[in-house]
Amino acid sequence: AGTHELPLALRFREAVLQRRHEAVRATRLATLRARTGDRAGAIALLRAELQHDPLALPARHELVDLLLAGGEPQQAAELLDAWLQIAPDDTGSLLRAATCQRLLATDDPAARARQLELLRSALQVEPNRRDTERYAEFVAAQGSSGTTEEAVSYTHLT
Repeated sequence: AGTHELPLALRFREAVLQRRHEAVRATRLATLRARTGDRAGAIALLRAELQHDPLALPARHELVDLLLAGGEPQQAAELLDAWLQIAPDDTGSLLRAATCQRLLATDDPAARARQLELLRSALQVEPNRRDTERYAEFVAAQGSSGTTEEAVSYTHLT
């Protein structure tokens, strides 16, 4: 090996850092495309980035946000569920997934149960999230009572 050749570990580190920079650039470019009206181009770029690097969380979250803004909570939920298979203790993604399920709950009663499951999972990871805990209680009460008014009165009593 020549004296100018980098050790393998250092080359690997540089490759990882280069890849991270590429993922950040792709996410920023997608954000710019979305802001200038090229939503389809932004979504395509983010999907391509996730194909190349499934661990690119900023790209995944940006894609989820675009899908939610476009009224596609089912696709957003699927993206987050795939990530939660990799990182089941990612509280931010658990809460985003719960939001997707809340949007789906109007048409799908099973989504309400999934939303509550996700909220409870987030609380297991971070038990001191009082707002999330109160919201989970509200969702549970709404699910058992069936009405928002009864759920609100229940959560105010507890």
